[in-house]
Amino acid sequence: MEDSNYNNILIENTKKAIEDNPQNIDNYFLLGKLYIVQNEYEKALNAYQQILKIFPNDLQALVNTGSLYFFFEDFYNAIINFKKAAEFEPNNFSVIFNLANAYAECGEFNKALENYQKALLIQNDNAMVYSAIGLLYQDNNDYIEAEKYYDKALSLDKINAENYMNKAGILMKLSKYEEAVENYKKAFELEPDNYKACLCIANAYSALKSYSIAKKYFEKVLKATPDYYQANVCYAIALSDENKTDEAIKIYKNAIQLEPNTPNAYLLLANLLVSEEKYNEALDYYNKVTQIQPNDADTYKLIGNTHAILENLDLAIINYRKAIQLDSTSDELKLIYYEIIDEFINRKEKIYEKH
Repeated sequence: MEDSNYNNILIENTKKAIEDNPQNIDNYFLLGKLYIVQNEYEKALNAYQQILKIFPNDLQALVNTGSLYFFFEDFYNAIINFKKAAEFEPNNFSVIFNLANAYAECGEFNKALENYQKALLIQNDNAMVYSAIGLLYQDNNDYIEAEKYYDKALSLDKINAENYMNKAGILMKLSKYEEAVENYKKAFELEPDNYKACLCIANAYSALKSYSIAKKYFEKVLKATPDYYQANVCYAIALSDENKTDEAIKIYKNAIQLEPNTPNAYLLLANLLVSEEKYNEALDYYNKVTQIQPNDADTYKLIGNTHAILENLDLAIINYRKAIQLDSTSDELKLIYYEIIDEFINRKEKIYEKH
């Protein structure tokens, strides 16, 4: 509390100094730092923008402004500021690297890669850049190339848990589950409190169908963090894959209690109940999903499918129609819809013929 009060006094004194000498940019820099200490990032951004009104080419103000825009996920304006900074200092590693990151967030693969490569020309042994390029390729679904860059990052920095996690994620995509386990374990060894890594080990063992080993890691995670929603969901999926349906249902329901406004557990539980031919109970959970995310076409399709199984064709038609309204590009949906319409009409005609 005392620190906060002291910071507020400093802010007021700095603002007074700016009033007395509005051309002194040092006071704006100080004001920006003081606002950042208090997590008042918009006010900090305004302070740095004031500097740019006085000196439009001030490098540090451009970098600080770009960084705050990046924090606000306004990547377009972040790029504008980082690009301008790069014009003045093309060999400034931090500027070029941040520019590359902003392009990556915008999905500008080629421009991001170009600037990451420029960053490597400045610092060719920087593991952080190789890791960022790996992530760039990963986001572009080029897992082979991503793995190469993660390997390079790890050759330069063998104690970075995140790099092991990233590489393991790629290996999972490539179905190299045993190698993924090794990398997840290295991350967990480096960060024993990283229960995401522990959960990933469990998921990798589940992918290997080594369910007894997976169970040990799931239980380790849930013992330490019983309210970890994703761990509950993943454990339920593993139990379902192992055909331990009753246990899976129990864990899914626990996940729902933890996060009643998150749709995943409802949806997965409903799918499991359908596979167990518990259709009416499944419908209850599917309908709950529509309350949470009312514009999801796939959920209405699943409801339509379930009603079709129950031969509630009129309700199936209503839900397929809703799904098509939300996703008019799906030929599959339209085909199912027309088939159900034909079946519904045929049944009605048979009833009329009997009378």
